[in-house]
Amino acid sequence: MLSGSDIALIEQLAGDVQDTGVVVNTDATGVNKGDLLFFSADDTVSTYSNISLNEYGIGLASTTEAGSSTVKIANDQTVLTGVLSGATAGTKYFWDGSSIINVIPSGGGAYVWQVGYAKNTTDLYVDVLLIKKNSP
Repeated sequence: MLSGSDIALIEQLAGDVQDTGVVVNTDATGVNKGDLLFFSADDTVSTYSNISLNEYGIGLASTTEAGSSTVKIANDQTVLTGVLSGATAGTKYFWDGSSIINVIPSGGGAYVWQVGYAKNTTDLYVDVLLIKKNSP
């Protein structure tokens, strides 16, 4: 039978495993929780805001951080809490250059990035995937 300290250690380890991700420096403008990030100049990350440029999404910002701070990247197979509102579990979500949306961006020449699936009404199961580039 497990003791109370054994259970506490297991709970701590489970939290550590769930809270995985790489910590990186933000650019001078900072990032918002849920932003699709890419590596930019000087070994920093920036928000992928111009989806007509060929930049490579690496994950989502796990918190909102000011410029020249550090942020943990929420990578695939992690859950980002509180970034959705009124979602239906299982719905696919995409990045539109400024926010997470549940319809594929349709702009001509835009790169379409899937960022995950709704886990419940507010939380996103992160799954970053380049889907396609829309026709010009």
